[in-house]
Amino acid sequence: RATMISAAVNILCSLPIDCWIFWGKRVSPTFDVSLWYLWLVAGFQSAFYIGSMAYLPKVLGFTTCYVVTLSAKLLTSLVVDDFGLTGSIVPITFARTASVVCVVSGAIIFNSRQTSGSSSSEDDEDGASVVSLGEGRSFLISGTFVTVSEKSSSFVGESFTSRRASSMAGHSFGGQQQ
Repeated sequence: RATMISAAVNILCSLPIDCWIFWGKRVSPTFDVSLWYLWLVAGFQSAFYIGSMAYLPKVLGFTTCYVVTLSAKLLTSLVVDDFGLTGSIVPITFARTASVVCVVSGAIIFNSRQTSGSSSSEDDEDGASVVSLGEGRSFLISGTFVTVSEKSSSFVGESFTSRRASSMAGHSFGGQQQ
């Protein structure tokens, strides 16, 4: 479902840009049949990427999968720019390298804080983490801020489902049993 939503958003957001390029800049799209192998490779690459992103978070965890993906994208962009594969050569400088190191280090530190904090965590039947946090703590789940309250028997936020509520029974929040 997330893949379909992502594809729909991608198409809807790119259509105005495509229209502007076609009618505003008068650049018509061309499809060269002699380059069929590039379309085939692009299709396989997309299928591999989507399949990997559906499978790897279950194996590596979501944050680790994000860090690996981010690192690969940033390092690949450095190499592509350095060799000028997109038309212009942009050399690898200390500032660009330091920027990549800072971003990747921040993602790794964030990942280590999530896995070694004072909260307890276990996996439910989907492989998603069920986390116990102290009262009043807020955290981010799928783009939604969630706050844990001692008085509430559930999270405040749209990412929480009733099935998770039943799997959370007995978990402690701020030292109190639910």
